[in-house]
Amino acid sequence: MECYACTQVGVPLFHSTSCDSYGKPFDPTSKRVKIWNRALLFARGVALAIDPIFFYALSIGRGGSPCLYMDGGLAFLATVARSAIDAIHLLHILLQFRLPYVLRESLVVGRGRLVWDARAIACHYMRSLRGFWFDVFVILPVPQVYHSISMMRRMQKVTGYIFGTICWGFGLNLIAYFFASQVAGACCYVLAIQRVASCLQQQCDRSVGCSLPLSCSEEICYRSYSLFPPGTIGNSCGGNSTLIPPVCLDVEGPFRYGIYKWALPVISSDSLADKILDPIFWGLKTFSTFGNNLEPTSNWLEVIFSICIVLAGILLSTLLIGNIQVFLEGVLAKKRNTQLRRRDMEWWMRRRQLPSRLRQRVRHFERQRWAAMGGEDEMEELIKDLPEGLRRDIKRYLCLDLIKKVPLFHNLDDLILDNICDRVKPLVFSRDEK
Repeated sequence: MECYACTQVGVPLFHSTSCDSYGKPFDPTSKRVKIWNRALLFARGVALAIDPIFFYALSIGRGGSPCLYMDGGLAFLATVARSAIDAIHLLHILLQFRLPYVLRESLVVGRGRLVWDARAIACHYMRSLRGFWFDVFVILPVPQVYHSISMMRRMQKVTGYIFGTICWGFGLNLIAYFFASQVAGACCYVLAIQRVASCLQQQCDRSVGCSLPLSCSEEICYRSYSLFPPGTIGNSCGGNSTLIPPVCLDVEGPFRYGIYKWALPVISSDSLADKILDPIFWGLKTFSTFGNNLEPTSNWLEVIFSICIVLAGILLSTLLIGNIQVFLEGVLAKKRNTQLRRRDMEWWMRRRQLPSRLRQRVRHFERQRWAAMGGEDEMEELIKDLPEGLRRDIKRYLCLDLIKKVPLFHNLDDLILDNICDRVKPLVFSRDEK
């Protein structure tokens, strides 16, 4: 029976030769799987963007005395969108049961061989703590940031770069900066509501016989509101009927809001666009200026939050510039080295007057070598400057399991196997070449 992987066009030459008839795994190097990987990473990014929207469901009512209420409509929309993203993640889990993985003992040279046995794929995925069980745990909102990074690294082991162009690398770093700004703005939004609640409590304590609750009479309000409503002061879910004036929403009032002053019109706004875009803009502006526009009051929580914003702005700006620079150097350096190698090879073949048939075979081998190695140097070049003991242990770790599969070496003792591992040299072959 011919292997399913061997019948596909464009399959790398380093896949496993052991297959069975238990289903047809998906080719991880196919265009369809690569598109799905990109879509999945975008879905993870959308999930990270949706989570802060739950903060905006907490609002201030202005129909009378300011009070707190939960915008049920916005919370419902955010929950539906988040559930749709989780459904995509469940499809990703199902896909992993049919996605070949790289055999560890084949990582001596190149990207390794892929295991195409569907039973082995499912068992490997179920046994891995960082596989099935971690993917199930990641449906919870806490570890999603780490999972997005680790998932991209796992995909690169099999399919190479998910977003391998310069534009994609630049765009992904900007998106990460944008998400961090959204989280900072959402946190500032919630802290501003906390400050308004403190103001309401102080105003109530100063009034004789005040028993006004902080929550509105309608704690969860369901309403349909437009993205860009006309300029109105009243809120359809507005507050409690009382004689206490709404001084807590007055920017120029006696209560000092410090860095939360910008958020007072936003937390009581009917506009969904204002609630989402204004915090994002505040986060981008604050991170970009390293918090130079922040003027906190003496409130300890406000001071700590300002310090965190300043440190996060410095860290994110440094990471943004550094990641883009490293990505550009990594991608361009590999391409430049490959182009120089091919140019030198072409010059040498012309100088030696090789026939066209041999030249075609050399070019074909170089293309296959690039596909297998990804522009990286051979293992011998990477570890040749390491200490002898460390180099021997690395080669033993990479080669021992592979050598034991050879029937001639199966019953040899460990000392002889160590010597064999120390003397083997990795080589890359293309199809139809000996």
